[in-house]
Amino acid sequence: KDDRCVTRKTDDVARLGGDEFAITLPNVKNRENTKMVAQVIINAFKLPFVINKISCKLGVTIGIALHPNDSDSAKDAYDKADKALIKAKKIKKGTYLFHEDP
Repeated sequence: KDDRCVTRKTDDVARLGGDEFAITLPNVKNRENTKMVAQVIINAFKLPFVINKISCKLGVTIGIALHPNDSDSAKDAYDKADKALIKAKKIKKGTYLFHEDP
């Protein structure tokens, strides 16, 4: 059993392609709760894991948009989160950024 599971049964995780994933968090509607979840995810990826007896480490950078607060549709939320992700990667990898952050 891996105790590093950071999503709930109500959350959806999808691989969008390559190294890009999306997570929907139903009933997490405010920035503070979303920040906590983002930081838990980042911290979980800082821990090494083993594949075929080889210790591996990954990093994660997160772009965030809240729906319906920040967007009119799931597509709009995805587009805003993607723009935030691109901006976050330029600022500092291994962090998170909301779409409206400078």
